[in-house]
Amino acid sequence: MNLSGVWTNEYGSRMELWALDDGVFRGRYVSSTGSTGEYAVCGHAVAGAAGPERGKPLALAIAWHSLVPGPADPSWDWCSGLSGQISLRDGAPVMGLTHALVASSDFPGLAQAGTHIDRLTYRRIGDAGPPPALPSPAAAIDTPLTGTWREAEGAEIDLITASDAGFDRVRGQLRRSGRAMELRGFAGRGAVRSLALTGLLPGGEVMALAGTLPAGSDMLSMIDLTSHPTPPDSLYLQTRINGRRFARVMCSAD
Repeated sequence: MNLSGVWTNEYGSRMELWALDDGVFRGRYVSSTGSTGEYAVCGHAVAGAAGPERGKPLALAIAWHSLVPGPADPSWDWCSGLSGQISLRDGAPVMGLTHALVASSDFPGLAQAGTHIDRLTYRRIGDAGPPPALPSPAAAIDTPLTGTWREAEGAEIDLITASDAGFDRVRGQLRRSGRAMELRGFAGRGAVRSLALTGLLPGGEVMALAGTLPAGSDMLSMIDLTSHPTPPDSLYLQTRINGRRFARVMCSAD
């Protein structure tokens, strides 16, 4: 599998990834833009390696609350969703991702609140080191994101949150067209909650959902970045973007 390893992008940011089972991976990210620190990564990838005629789709979520001590700033409540594929270019793996950076609050002098879209290219520069210990399982906690959310078209997501150091880990399930798919990712803790989730879809596709839940709102607004494998000469078709809105499913009184 050509996913595990150390990857760097055009900004000089560094990402170390480790593949787990069933298309799941985790990692850590060291950014060279904005804040400094180390950040948690998780995601899903389609099975198999990239080949000369077909890429390997993957989707990532990043929580921008640093895992190591350092000065806090507004971006510590942000999340990112990324989606794309690994392709072979001149025999070397190259990861091309569409990036949705969910800035859930203003960062004076850097960025206004909103979802910022970028395209990032990562190149593998070496093998990953020993993976850090898996985080200890944490008990589920009740947050504004916890519960069931439904689109007008009928798709539903169930979300469960667990506390980590300064951010929340999120697990869930997407149900649509009679199928259920695992979701995993992160959420920030600002007044406007940022959220990034990834999932492995049928048919060799992956999805990153990135968006926000404003304080007191029952409407979750998300951008859906869904990627499928393409030949190297069709990379411009690898990821499609759609807006999605999920309303909280209210429980009826007993």
